Amino acid sequence: MNPGDREVDINYYFTSLVDGSSNLHGHFLLPARAQASGLMTDAPYQYPADLEGTFTFSASAPVSAIALEVSTGG
Repeated sequence: MNPGDREVDINYYFTSLVDGSSNLHGHFLLPARAQASGLMTDAPYQYPADLEGTFTFSASAPVSAIALEVSTGG
């Protein structure tokens, strides 16, 4: 969530647990007083569902974030 009055540039990358590579990266603009939500397999990330590792992001201004793990099946 961007609580500010200006858009925020969000940069992100994913580090693979398998080989330590960080070649999955990107960025998006979060409008002022806006929020974004979705799965890591959805836009703008579109990571494979079986990917394991660490997601890292930085923002050009303060934002708040939360992450939840979704598990399907037994």
